Amino acid sequence: LKGNASKMDEVLKKCSFVIDKHSKSKWVDDCYLLMGDAQLYKGDFYAAVEVYEYVAGMNNSKSATSVVDPKAQITAYQAQINILTTDLLMGKIDDAEALYTKLVQKKELDKKLLTMLKDKQEKLKVWLLLNRMKN
Repeated sequence: LKGNASKMDEVLKKCSFVIDKHSKSKWVDDCYLLMGDAQLYKGDFYAAVEVYEYVAGMNNSKSATSVVDPKAQITAYQAQINILTTDLLMGKIDDAEALYTKLVQKKELDKKLLTMLKDKQEKLKVWLLLNRMKN
């Protein structure tokens, strides 16, 4: 993880540039998602979760009368799945399990997101098993 730090810093810099210069672009949420990934790959889990939570909440900041952009909603779900991954890496098994339970009940998840979630389900099962064996 630490060997990637300089490359991930470059990702952070480029994404920040795009967000600053093109704040109304349809790619801003993707840039934030990439920034969270860069923090995750650097090993800065708390910074990654902070960014992912921001992305997940971007849709919530819109008024109740506005139409939710499907792409933005998918990106928000990706951010939540990435929070689940980060929780697993930090050993926050209960948080990961609660988030998984919440996400699996969402009807609007597309095939790609369901596949990502299924992958996390397998990892979560392993973590839960290991955690129970320790106790």
